[in-house]
Amino acid sequence: MHLPLAVWLSKHPWQAAILAACLGVLSLQGAILFVVPASAIPVLLTLERGSRIGGNVMLAVSAAMIGCLMWYQQPVWFAITYALVLFALPMMLADLLRRTSSLNLVFQLTLIAALVALALVYVLLPQPTAFWEQFLGRAFEALSQSGIQFDESLVPQLARTLWGAMVAVLLLTVLNSLFLARWWQSLIHSQGAFGFEFRRLSAGVILGVLLVVISIVALVTDLASVDSMAWVAMLGLALQGLASAHRRKAEGRLPRGWLIVIYVMLMVPFFSFVTVALLAGWGLADFWRNMRNTGLQA
Repeated sequence: MHLPLAVWLSKHPWQAAILAACLGVLSLQGAILFVVPASAIPVLLTLERGSRIGGNVMLAVSAAMIGCLMWYQQPVWFAITYALVLFALPMMLADLLRRTSSLNLVFQLTLIAALVALALVYVLLPQPTAFWEQFLGRAFEALSQSGIQFDESLVPQLARTLWGAMVAVLLLTVLNSLFLARWWQSLIHSQGAFGFEFRRLSAGVILGVLLVVISIVALVTDLASVDSMAWVAMLGLALQGLASAHRRKAEGRLPRGWLIVIYVMLMVPFFSFVTVALLAGWGLADFWRNMRNTGLQA
């Protein structure tokens, strides 16, 4: 099913743009998972037909999403930011992937960009948590009026690292869009190519050390900025751990059933965080093993 879809999308860019816009609108109706294929369609067209066609499709879809969000009376800045992060950013990463042919490089640069974005938030904003405290306060008040009671003392605790959680979720969404589009492209030209590239995902030595340091400092200190960055660090290590799991499965050292269990656990709300933490530990072990095998070669 995916191969005919990928071929059709690559050959019919404007029909693909309409499909992407429809999926994007559905994602705003509560079907949030549709945002990944909606974002992946311009990425696929960028990989297949270049940044000009991919960019035109991205602009068309972004315009539809901005218009829809403004129809829902969302602020203009929010609508534009939504389109930039979930549609323009993946397309720019796709153009980089098209030029470099290195999924791992794009993965590393995306992690670095997320960490830099968080650092800028805590450097430029005088009170980074104030925005989320106001937002959560209004949300909790609305829930209270609906008869759902929450402990208001949770607001500052949740707001403290919500920037990191938000950036980590957006990072995962962007990377999933890129992965899906690259998989579609590999189905067209060379089935199995994406799997080979994904199994090689690694933060590398320098970035890997940075992710480990952030994780350790977050455990031993009480800095909101570092705790927020720890969300991105954990996600990066977890993706490396997932890549390692796929590599072991390809080598015959991990039964296929265990890999299925991992993905099922990732989709279960309560167990997903525990599974991500375990995958991050796996990624840390993979990073340490790579350092021992390669010395200090990045």
